[in-house]
Amino acid sequence: MNNTNNLSILLPTNVGKTFLYSYTKKLKIGTIVKVSFSNRESMGVVWNPSDTNIILQKHQIKSILSDISSEEQIYLPLDLIEFINWVSEYYMMPLGLVLKAALKAKFIEKKMNYNFTYKSNRSLVKKITPQQSKVLNVLKIKEPLDRKSLTKLSNVSPAIISRMIKNEILLPENPKEENLKLINLSKKVTFNKEQNEAVKKISNEIYNSQKVILIDGVTGSGKTEVYLDAVSKVIQMGKQALIMLPEITLTHEFLTEFQSRFGDQIAAWHSNLTGKDRRNIWRGVLFGRIKLVIGARSSLYLPFNKLGLIVVDEEHDQSYKQEEGIIYNARDMAVLRAQKSGANCILASATPSVESYENVLKKRYEKVVLGKRYSGTKMPIINSIDMRYAEKEGNSFLPSELVRDIEETLNRNEQVLLFLNRRGYSPLSICGNCGIRIDCPNCDTWLVFHKNNSKYICHYCGYSETHYSSCKNCGSENTIIPSGRGIEKVDEEIGKIFPNANRVVFSSDYLKNSSQMDNMLKDIKANKINIIIGTQLVSKGHNFPFLTYVGILDADFGLEMTDVRAAERTYQILNQVSGRAGRIKQNSKVKILTHMPDHPLIESILKNKKEDFYRTEIEMRSNSRMPPFFRLISIIISSKNRQLLNQYAEKLYLARNFPQNIDLYGPIEAPISRLNRRHRMRFLIRGPRNSNIQFYTKRWLDSNKMSAQIKIIIDVDPQNFI
Repeated sequence: MNNTNNLSILLPTNVGKTFLYSYTKKLKIGTIVKVSFSNRESMGVVWNPSDTNIILQKHQIKSILSDISSEEQIYLPLDLIEFINWVSEYYMMPLGLVLKAALKAKFIEKKMNYNFTYKSNRSLVKKITPQQSKVLNVLKIKEPLDRKSLTKLSNVSPAIISRMIKNEILLPENPKEENLKLINLSKKVTFNKEQNEAVKKISNEIYNSQKVILIDGVTGSGKTEVYLDAVSKVIQMGKQALIMLPEITLTHEFLTEFQSRFGDQIAAWHSNLTGKDRRNIWRGVLFGRIKLVIGARSSLYLPFNKLGLIVVDEEHDQSYKQEEGIIYNARDMAVLRAQKSGANCILASATPSVESYENVLKKRYEKVVLGKRYSGTKMPIINSIDMRYAEKEGNSFLPSELVRDIEETLNRNEQVLLFLNRRGYSPLSICGNCGIRIDCPNCDTWLVFHKNNSKYICHYCGYSETHYSSCKNCGSENTIIPSGRGIEKVDEEIGKIFPNANRVVFSSDYLKNSSQMDNMLKDIKANKINIIIGTQLVSKGHNFPFLTYVGILDADFGLEMTDVRAAERTYQILNQVSGRAGRIKQNSKVKILTHMPDHPLIESILKNKKEDFYRTEIEMRSNSRMPPFFRLISIIISSKNRQLLNQYAEKLYLARNFPQNIDLYGPIEAPISRLNRRHRMRFLIRGPRNSNIQFYTKRWLDSNKMSAQIKIIIDVDPQNFI
């Protein structure tokens, strides 16, 4: 019998609970340990150490194998642990799964230590022991050296080396860090009057309080420079900053621009990093060597020790909502992470989300307005083309007015952007003989024809077929008719009308990596491209100096959607695309092709009545008891066995046990009733903003056991309803 400490260990696995282990030492929360789990070694984190020692029988509780943190002083910060706990509880995600987003074995794998070398930080050496002096003497003769070699040549114990690393007498020499540049915080930026007022207000909040600030600025108003000033001030205070972007493709462009100001103490965090880069950045953030991170959603889980500011650029963007794995909204969690870390949070957008707008009205957020473009150029003149009349004139989907405008723009050696938020060549293909549609065999949806690679592709499960001319159903030849239009069809039609114009298709199907994106952007900014044909990717923060004309095709498409945010998304995308025009040159134009020019949303854009749109939208949401005034949880249950799914859905419905102020809707078939060979049914739960809707949902689901053939997806604050 031995005196041991009883510790709760959380493992980075898809498990919602901690496990009990014993250890001979007391370990603080956040300590990283190695344990045996399911007959293999696993990494874990001390989540809730016991306050008292207990007597354990031998083999009663497994012992911790080793304390990794003692070797390299790697701990998870307490604010990060609080954040993980909150994300797990709010979004009803397994606690271990959320931990996995923040901690992976490759971040701390000891086998990689031998790739690290150490050099003396002599400026920090004040009092050293004789043993430490031996180490430094070896380094005077030969540096750098790795840990193993340094231990051997100095003839000291590994513990001496570890202690010197902890006290920063020895510093890791990393190829990415050995030539760190000083951050250029003295860079002079000339602000206009609006920007100066914004900078002063934000600076006051940074120095004196902890706030969420919304920068509501028109496209081209210089929002980036305003929040970069805040970033510089935070770093001057000895703290770290995080700038979040909605798309990975934007990260490289921003990184290049920011390096002149912030040097090499800046890092980009996204899914395309190598394992080595991830490890180096993760450690660099933890130990404070990296002062600024530009990242995608997952950057929220980095181990910042001195976080002072989080910036969410294009905060309205739907890409911040993660729809797989841990389902969460990174914008909302950025606000929470800042709160847990005692940091400020800046949200920036030309078209703020309705939630952020309402938070300003309720005085939960501060607001800074940038209503004019930084360059002094005017906002584009926006008009509509009534497609009801254009179609009667017998024009193609590209009306004569649009074609004429394009021609005039090209004659001035200026650029044109044509926007259609629909990938591929055609969304639907039908046999002209038997009428059968070309459907996805895995999903209840059509295959989209992509002419550029001659394939039919499902945009939901990724299934693809090679293009064929004969019908698989009736066998007739050359009867497959593409119906509807995607961005490739626009490119084809424009090529016929303007054969000598240099065109590019700005879409994720054509831009596979950051290098391709960079090359295309360089050509656009050098005016080597005449016509840009893009999907929503083109709307995300890009600055095209020669772009003076934007044509928005099928502008009504988003209004056909039935979910609660359809109008908001349509308003945002139309405004964001319009804002690409005339950021440098004067006299820019936007033409919106619509069948509903009198629709209130279209009118608010044409007349630049931003407040009208938000007031109308907020009133509608309030009256219909929808977010942000009420909260929603979407429950999708799925199975390959339709009968089993129906039985379980009925069982859930009969077992409903919610308070009167919480509504349960369903079960009904999901809009896409079969996805990736699984049949799907939906429940929707609605409750007041201040209700503990998660508690009642969890109680309801936990009380009903389900077959292993049933899968449940819980989406708190859903953004889409497919």
